[in-house]
Amino acid sequence: MNRREYFDSAAGDWDWTHHRDTEDRIHHLIDSFDINRGENVADLGCGTGVLFAHILEKIGSHGKILGIDYSVEMLKEANKKWLSPGGPDSVGNVFLISSDAKSLPVKGESFDVVTCFAAFAHFEDKESALLEMQRLLKPGGRVYIIHLLGREELAKHHRQTGGPFVDDTLPEDREMEKMLQNVGLTKIEITDSPSLYLAKAEKPGSHR
Repeated sequence: MNRREYFDSAAGDWDWTHHRDTEDRIHHLIDSFDINRGENVADLGCGTGVLFAHILEKIGSHGKILGIDYSVEMLKEANKKWLSPGGPDSVGNVFLISSDAKSLPVKGESFDVVTCFAAFAHFEDKESALLEMQRLLKPGGRVYIIHLLGREELAKHHRQTGGPFVDDTLPEDREMEKMLQNVGLTKIEITDSPSLYLAKAEKPGSHR
């Protein structure tokens, strides 16, 4: 079973098995980010839309979320909540597409923010994914790469989980900083602590 097959098979129970106890932590994280009313956010590796409610609180009804994931079954779960008429969280400013992170069918400089939650370690081509994040951002746009485990914790967790994730890791801080710089991002901040990995960066310029 490869990564995509695993995520497809786990999609139906994903929120319950992985995020029933993380809502408060996610809320506080997103609340601390520089995301503003009316902005457009691309959520890369969005899964079932775990971040959507928290992002919508920040952007309001005039902003938009584009959820991107390569697992069709994950997107089906997100669709049930956010796009289906009568869904529990159905709204009109969430959109979904299926795509691999290394080549996104999305116009460049279209987003104020790119979020990537609990997904970056799983990307096989991390440099291409970062380049795509940079391409999607408007000048002055921000990127947030998030895991709710530190780098070593996450590596240990994936080794114990085994299967397609056994070798899925995050780059060391210096390597990550260099990768972000190489794609043209600046103002880089990396937090690697128990129960949190967060890499923040910005595309040079200003559109505000």
